[in-house]
Amino acid sequence: MYQSVENLKKSIIEGSSIKDLDMCCFTGSYVTGNINEEYLDWIEMEYKS
Repeated sequence: MYQSVENLKKSIIEGSSIKDLDMCCFTGSYVTGNINEEYLDWIEMEYKS
C-alpha cells in the first residue's frame, strides 16, 4: 500500500508548527520554479564529465 504525497505531508505537518514541506523528491516540482528536464539533463552531463 502506498501513501499519497498529500497524505504524507498531512501526516508530518499535523500537530506541528510546520506550515509546508518541500516534496520535490516525490513530485518533481521544485520550489525554485526554474528546474526542468533540460536543466536536470545539463546537471547530469556536467556530473559525468
